[in-house]
Amino acid sequence: MCHQHCGTVTDAGLDDVGETIDIFSRLWRESNLSVTVKAHIIEVHLLDSIHRFRGLGKHDEEFMERDHQNGCLNDWRSSNIKDYSEKVKLHANWEGCQGGI
Repeated sequence: MCHQHCGTVTDAGLDDVGETIDIFSRLWRESNLSVTVKAHIIEVHLLDSIHRFRGLGKHDEEFMERDHQNGCLNDWRSSNIKDYSEKVKLHANWEGCQGGI
């Protein structure tokens, strides 16, 4: 599902990915493994990215990390803005400038 071209993942596909991530997370934690950066990306960011792009196509791990870092930068840039609507507008503008899809 993750390797489908951008724009091709359906709502049913998103549900399947969400269920798979839930199973992955449960099994990972039951195995008492430490939560690595990759596990964190899968648990917290993968479904959001697939939902946002409706597939990740040929994007690799670096794409995901770059997108995550851009999000962290935007969170920091808007940390003093109290108005949620204004914050959303700024994030949308910054994501467009950063080459977001």
